[in-house]
Amino acid sequence: MRITSWMADHLDETPLSDGQSVITDEANPDCFILEAKVLDSLQLRRWILSQGEGLVVLEPVQLRDWVRESMQSVLSEYR
Repeated sequence: MRITSWMADHLDETPLSDGQSVITDEANPDCFILEAKVLDSLQLRRWILSQGEGLVVLEPVQLRDWVRESMQSVLSEYR
């Protein structure tokens, strides 16, 4: 995931997994890249959607596609 600095601080205090790593995003120095091995669960997906602009799922592609489709569906309700 690409995460904001606020989210990086938050995940430093309450990690998603024991082996997670957070590094500066070379393409965008205001953001960070989070790598973590987690179970793809309904709880994870709800948490991702609840973070709004605080993160962008980069991989796995299936999860990224699901987030995009979910957000497009919600957005269509506001048109």
